[in-house]
Amino acid sequence: MSIPTWSVAAAAVLIACLACGLLVQAVNHTGGGQSTSGTQAHSTPGATHTPAKPTATPKPKAYVTIKSYSGSGNTQTDTLNLPDGTHIVWSYTATDPSANLFSVTLYTSDGTPQDLVANDANQASNQATYTVHGAGKYYLNVQALSVNWTIKVQEYQ
Repeated sequence: MSIPTWSVAAAAVLIACLACGLLVQAVNHTGGGQSTSGTQAHSTPGATHTPAKPTATPKPKAYVTIKSYSGSGNTQTDTLNLPDGTHIVWSYTATDPSANLFSVTLYTSDGTPQDLVANDANQASNQATYTVHGAGKYYLNVQALSVNWTIKVQEYQ
């Protein structure tokens, strides 16, 4: 039985391709040979490589307290220029849990009531966060009876 000539030629081409591929892989693995990406590194006489300086990781944004108020009675805060999305974080603890009041109203700088931030009564304590809708100049009016309260104004920075 004789083997057809075309099958011998095909086997020889296949073996040559495999051998060539193994040779290229061995040369690239050892670092001798040229880059297969089509670009070559060139060295300029007298040039030095300066590694890039690491860049600082940007600080993640978070709500930051820009103003704090506390008290045990009625008060009106100073006027603040607040961006949209500002948080007003309030809390209180009652000195008389059976008869107390805590109410906070947001006013525009011209005295127009904007929104009711807090309105609570006869609780031992409470806390919440209010979000300002619309940038502007505002102040807070606090009405408090038999409570110790705190308010933090927080901006997203």
